[in-house]
Amino acid sequence: MPDQDDPVLLVNDFDRICAPSGIDDSNMIGFTNYRDMGVDNGYGIDYTGSQYNFNADSPYRTNDQPGTGASHSYAEARMIPGNTHDYPYRYGKSLKAAGYSFVSSSNEAVMDGQVSLSNYSIVGLIAGEQKRTVRYPYRADSTKGMTFLVFPNSLQEAITDYCASGGKLFISGAYVASDLFNKHALPADTLFAEKVLKYKLDTNWADQTGNVHSADQAFMNPSDTLRYNTGYRPDIYQVEAPDALSPADSKAQVLMRYAENQFSAAVGYRDTYSVVTMGFPFETIESQQDRDRMMKAILDYLNYSIRRRTPPVGRGGRPR
Repeated sequence: MPDQDDPVLLVNDFDRICAPSGIDDSNMIGFTNYRDMGVDNGYGIDYTGSQYNFNADSPYRTNDQPGTGASHSYAEARMIPGNTHDYPYRYGKSLKAAGYSFVSSSNEAVMDGQVSLSNYSIVGLIAGEQKRTVRYPYRADSTKGMTFLVFPNSLQEAITDYCASGGKLFISGAYVASDLFNKHALPADTLFAEKVLKYKLDTNWADQTGNVHSADQAFMNPSDTLRYNTGYRPDIYQVEAPDALSPADSKAQVLMRYAENQFSAAVGYRDTYSVVTMGFPFETIESQQDRDRMMKAILDYLNYSIRRRTPPVGRGGRPR
């Protein structure tokens, strides 16, 4: 039985609130929610359906021919889940089922040094749909640049130090790889992913069906399929663009794959420290039973006896 005086620390790294992605040029204008639906604060009540008329020169004629911005109406009267800020509860229920206690913290408390990861044997990072986002209005706020990064510098430093001390880390989120490898990322971001977290990006928008299965018999039974939400549910947000990530180290391994295309959905690493990273958010797994099974598999993997020891690396790939 796990020591109840040694709780798991859950760090809520998902505080992103933003509008859907859009397009605005001489020919097309509107919201491209198929790329990024955005994140409402709590629940949204203003979404009627996806836009189908992007023609910037299309005039309003009648209610039957509304012109530019015309959208479908299948979502009228729906409350669309956004960021409900309560995901430690979903993680916590599965931790409790596995016999673990837990405490939670904001990402800011960790980055400001108010909470030290080193005080906890196991840390879970809840990244949800966090990703770097342009601050708006960008013309009036251009000096502020990007916000809602999954791994700001100070969080990278805290995680690097935690891993260097032999920590056990679980990360899940839709953009945990793409946010470190996109065009706005710095070389140090890529090195952090590859040298500390031990994964690299294969592709984003990796899956549409939401079905995943184990790729390692020792992790979970490969015949068992889990499902996470890629459509409308009243209780949890939709994942429209999960990441496919693959091992970046000889000691890292693929733990799960997307059933749609066999892209890698989760990567694990065990040596002097252990990390499990999922390219889709844990909290969006639809079944409580499946979340419990997944959490137990992750905890068992992180707690596996580590025999081989090599010096861990710091931020930017420097030995520590």
